Order: sequence, then structure tokens, then C-alpha cells
Amino acid sequence: MKNIPKINKSGPQPQKLAALKQAHREWSESPDVLTRLTRRLSTTLNLETQLGILAEEISTVVPFDCMNYRHQVAAREFVYATGMGGPHRCDYRLNLKGSFYGTLSFSRRQKFTEQELEGVELMLAAAICPIRNACLYISIEQAALTDSLTGNSFMPLAWAAPTDATIGSTLKAASTAHCLSAGGRNLPNRNSKVSS
Repeated sequence: MKNIPKINKSGPQPQKLAALKQAHREWSESPDVLTRLTRRLSTTLNLETQLGILAEEISTVVPFDCMNYRHQVAAREFVYATGMGGPHRCDYRLNLKGSFYGTLSFSRRQKFTEQELEGVELMLAAAICPIRNACLYISIEQAALTDSLTGNSFMPLAWAAPTDATIGSTLKAASTAHCLSAGGRNLPNRNSKVSS
């Protein structure tokens, strides 16, 4: 028989419950961009939707003319682009714990400052786990739709993911716990350059 730990039963803890309620209120109403970004990204596993949210939120802090994302997901090339580029560009290779999750580029007419690049990196650090989860979701969805013997797909992969309710809370909790240990600066191989 398994050793099941005993759960200490204590009476109601109104102070802790009140603190939890206050923390949730502050989190859900916070105007700070990182909190808003993570809150919005946690609402979907659709990679295209996440990239749209990321572009929206980064543009509130660091203006850019164009954002491009490119990644090979489930043996298919996924490309997301918004806007028209300029001559100044910064590129990021999105890596987390030794795994690659695509390249992300921003471009505009004027050079990015060091402070702006640091701001982008902070936001990418908050976005890398949700992006990873969306990429894994696409891979799992494609694997479920592929015959393992023949390699034939049962139906073409649509990049618009089905409702997020189809993902078990256990997977979300495990992914979230894994991300929390990832730290903030495991991201980019940043290149800032001027294209000719």
C-alpha cells in the first residue's frame, strides 16, 4: 500500500483567504505590462493568437514596424508576420532548456536602443513558456492525427487550435510548474543589426 501523506486539517483561515482574494484582484487588475502579457497569453494555446498578443503588448513598450516569427512545428513551417519592416532589425532565437522554439525578428526605421532591447527580452522571457506550450500542443495534435504505421494524416492540420478546454488541467499545471523553474534569462541569442 502506498504511503499517503496525512493532510493537516485546520480550521478556516480567513486572513489567508482574504490575502489570496486580494492578491487575485491585484493580479487581474494590474496595469503592468508583464502581468497583462502573461495573463493574456495564458488564455490560449493557439500559437497565432499568442503571437498577436505578444506583438500587441511589445508595441506598447517598444515601437516596431514589423514582427516576424518562423519555426518548424510538427514537420511544417509556421510563419507569422505583421507589418512592413525597416532597415534596423533585432533577431532572437527562442530557446528554453536546450530546446528551440523558433526565431523572432523585429524591424523598424530607427535603431533599437539598448534599453528597448532589454525591454523586448524581458517580455520574451515572460512569453517563452506559453510559446513553448503552443508549439508542443501543435506537435501533440498532429501526432494524434497521424497514423503511426503509415505516417498519413487523418486530416490536414489546421493551425487554428481547437478550444483550449480540450487540454487537461494536469498538463497545464505541469507545464506551468516547469516554466516557473526556467528562470528569466534563458532566452535569446540576440543579434541587433542593420540590414543593407
